[in-house]
Amino acid sequence: MKRYESGYDSVNMIEKEDRFCSTLPGDSSCSVCYRSIMHQSTQLGKNCDVVLPEAAEMVIEPTPGNESEATTDMPDGEETSMGNLEQAMESIARAFVSNKRARSVKERVSLINQVRDMDAAHFSGSTDPADAEEWMRNLEKIFHMLRCSDDQKVFLARFLLEGSAYDWWTWIERDYLEPSTITWEEFRRQFNDKYIPHAYLDAKLREFLLLEQGSMTVGEYENKFIKLSRYGPSLVADEIETCRRFEYGLRREIRMTVTAVGWKEFRGLVEAAKRVEHCMNDTQSDVYGSGV
Repeated sequence: MKRYESGYDSVNMIEKEDRFCSTLPGDSSCSVCYRSIMHQSTQLGKNCDVVLPEAAEMVIEPTPGNESEATTDMPDGEETSMGNLEQAMESIARAFVSNKRARSVKERVSLINQVRDMDAAHFSGSTDPADAEEWMRNLEKIFHMLRCSDDQKVFLARFLLEGSAYDWWTWIERDYLEPSTITWEEFRRQFNDKYIPHAYLDAKLREFLLLEQGSMTVGEYENKFIKLSRYGPSLVADEIETCRRFEYGLRREIRMTVTAVGWKEFRGLVEAAKRVEHCMNDTQSDVYGSGV
């Protein structure tokens, strides 16, 4: 995985995604508004008002060198022709679409800068499922912090793919008539099928089922228990079941003490196991210190 380099040009990043970005839902609304506006040009008379679509309630800013096209002034009285009306409405529609696309590009540049500031990593493919899993988990954390929408998640994840991973995803996109309709859940499913196979997940589940404290401290055992529990969510569906499974893996001398209480709250069970462990360590220190 490669991280962003300083000074990277965000606008050039966007150009790399031009084909995909052109199909984003935000852009399709431009076409809808454009068609709505232009449809009126065949319906309105010279004394009728132009009604913009609801989504078009915005300030239409003329592009440099094209100020005359963005004006909504129309000739008054009988001199107004249908041709002039159509031309004026077409200018309004073009200005709206241009403004909409400009805002869309600006928003995407802002998103890329934000994930760069959060040290998001590129993913170029890996034969180790753990690498893919780590990349996806870190990405999900960033998305949560930025409160990204479903479309934004797909856009950013796609952008962060490179090398063989990028080639793979463009290949997958060929199976969709409208790549812009791909949801985040669909992206994750495709990604997991490719880079986090079921054999890997099954192995992790077995590791969780067979997990024992062994030579680990209670704290170390707790950390590994929590980490592996995500591979068997149904096994820790409630607090009581979680406590029983955690108890089974504790060393015998610790388990015999804490299980008598019948813990129903995981946090309390862990703290009790740590206290027992601490007392046992103190006892052993006293024995060794006395020279017995």
